[in-house]
Amino acid sequence: MGKIVDIGVHTLILDTPVYFAFCEVYNGGKYKHHAPLIERRNDGLVIRTADALREQDFVPDEELWAMDGADCSPCDNKVPDSH
Repeated sequence: MGKIVDIGVHTLILDTPVYFAFCEVYNGGKYKHHAPLIERRNDGLVIRTADALREQDFVPDEELWAMDGADCSPCDNKVPDSH
């Protein structure tokens, strides 16, 4: 199911005006650049992200977020962000 989340994230990122506006509202204007060739990882990041969404009163789709990032591309410090 991580692949479905990955597709959703990529769809958002490709619509750059919407992505930048989303980042402005929900992430203080900070954003991550797309980095398709970074090695995938399975380290609990997806679960922690879903928990962070819940803390902000979002309701993640449990079926989509249940996997621990097995098929999700990571965001990490190999790619500079916007600040």
